[in-house]
Amino acid sequence: MQDHPQYLYATDEDKNITFAIGDGPVTVKIGRNVQQEISVNGIPYFKGCTVFEEDDGGVLTIGNFFTYRFGNQTKKDTFTFNFEGHSNIQKIPFISFCLAIIKYGKFNVGSFEIPCKSNDDRSKQIKELESELRVLCNIRSLFSAMHIEGDINIDELSADALSNLDTLYKGIVLKNPLELKPGVENMSRISIGPLVLYVVFEPNENGKHYVRDFFMYDEICGVLKQDNTAIKTSRFSLLSAEQFAEASNFDFSTIIASYEEFVKQNEKVAEYANCDMLRMILAYDMTEGKKTKLLDAAETLVDWFIKTKRLGDLPINEINKYQILKRRGLLSKEENNRICEILESNVPDDYKVACMLLLDNQSGAEYYFNKLSEEKKEELKALPIYKFWK
Repeated sequence: MQDHPQYLYATDEDKNITFAIGDGPVTVKIGRNVQQEISVNGIPYFKGCTVFEEDDGGVLTIGNFFTYRFGNQTKKDTFTFNFEGHSNIQKIPFISFCLAIIKYGKFNVGSFEIPCKSNDDRSKQIKELESELRVLCNIRSLFSAMHIEGDINIDELSADALSNLDTLYKGIVLKNPLELKPGVENMSRISIGPLVLYVVFEPNENGKHYVRDFFMYDEICGVLKQDNTAIKTSRFSLLSAEQFAEASNFDFSTIIASYEEFVKQNEKVAEYANCDMLRMILAYDMTEGKKTKLLDAAETLVDWFIKTKRLGDLPINEINKYQILKRRGLLSKEENNRICEILESNVPDDYKVACMLLLDNQSGAEYYFNKLSEEKKEELKALPIYKFWK
């Protein structure tokens, strides 16, 4: 390995100054990137490695988790691995690779075979790794089935939380019926570490329950009352903005279909869908823009309203479309011109407030806002368009 003591410097481009990093020279290790497939027993795992040469051999590394020392005379293990700094699901290929190396005692860099046998008994380590791998693969399958993005650190979960994850895996992925404790609601909110999941428990003829993902379960619907009349609507109408914001398994792939059948029975359902869309925008704002799926779902609904010419003659759909685009930073000159046309047309003052906010005209927004009744003012403050009030 080539060791080159060097002084390292950094430059602050804003202040145009250069300063030293650390109190003295550091050793720079120069490695060679090898762009060859890394495989074990014919199964590919990675696309390359880095080799550092030494006088009596060298070191081969894959990322920062695997180190293989070759050419030296030591009787110690020729390889080590460290999974620190990797999130759990990302660890799956690393653990799989290390288990394969321990099992077969070799790996390949391209067509070049490298022996990699351990001198120690690793049976305990193998058992631990296989157990962790099984848990992580189950979590990955559950996350995929429930459209959960991101990862979860199982080391930070309680025994009960891990048990709940395993139960959900059996119910959602394996579709096994479960025995539930008395008092469990059919529609339930399950909290597991940082995850909040909405599920439905469907009873079967044997007294057990199937677990369904709330957002994917077409058999459940909302029932809202108006003038003492029960109106069936989409299951999405059952959730508040706060629930949309916290749901880790939020998915909108069936959102239009969830309204279509009910809107045929009662056009009032389109108004409920519009309210749901506004709650999704509010939920997106609550997450500080982190859950873009919420905004995607809202835009999907608005596009449906526009395509099917729903919600009357006023340009409510256009304004809602524009406030979604504004959140994405995508309002064009043509769209700003269209907002001006709406502003100059015969629309109510609350619509004009919305247009002024979309145009970043705070003075104009205040002018029309002051024309509203106190009740209208409070209604507007609760809407997502009010986010642009300065």
